[in-house]
Amino acid sequence: ASELSELQPWVAEVDPALLDKAMKTWPGPITWLFPRAKGVPDYVAGRHPTVAVRITAHGPSRDLCRAFGSALISTSANHTAASPARSAQEVENYFGDQLAGILAGKLGGSQNPSEIRDLVSGETLRQG
Repeated sequence: ASELSELQPWVAEVDPALLDKAMKTWPGPITWLFPRAKGVPDYVAGRHPTVAVRITAHGPSRDLCRAFGSALISTSANHTAASPARSAQEVENYFGDQLAGILAGKLGGSQNPSEIRDLVSGETLRQG
């Protein structure tokens, strides 16, 4: 997402202190597991009671969210256990004609996957 309002359809209302905890890390590379809003389909969150969300600092991603008017649903650009793609060409090599298109652009500076934290428990599920 580019801003909090784009996440509101996907996340349940939470205590303002919890929301503030996430907002202090955004925009940035930390993904938070929020309680899932009613009506969020399983194809978005699986059968989990939470949904993973982030307000990104990545310019092209923010621009795309703004143009679309919503948060985007995405995953890492790699197959399970494979290294993440670091260029549009690597994405093409991994997925070929399975994709409708690739938005080529500059990557963020991190060499590591984003950190994932549970908003309610405070647990870090993946170190960034």
